[in-house]
Amino acid sequence: MAKASQVAEQAAAWRNTAKRARRLAGSFLEGGDRDRLLQYAEELDERAARLEANALDDYAQVPEKPADTHEPQQAEEQQTPTSASSSSEPKTKA
Repeated sequence: MAKASQVAEQAAAWRNTAKRARRLAGSFLEGGDRDRLLQYAEELDERAARLEANALDDYAQVPEKPADTHEPQQAEEQQTPTSASSSSEPKTKA
């Protein structure tokens, strides 16, 4: 999966190219070249939109990290019986 910054950069690049194509198309008074440039610009904008939409869908499908359900108090309770049993044993002097 691409990083969000990479997706944003690619989408921005496509939109920038579309903007440049529209500007260039404005220099043609009429004809097929102008129409093709405007169509190309539209396709680039659509690609950018699809890329961003797919990135959002991918992001929405990533499972969240499960919350830590263990409480620190439970760990202390588990350690207490072990230390209590070792101290309850009779100590003999040698």
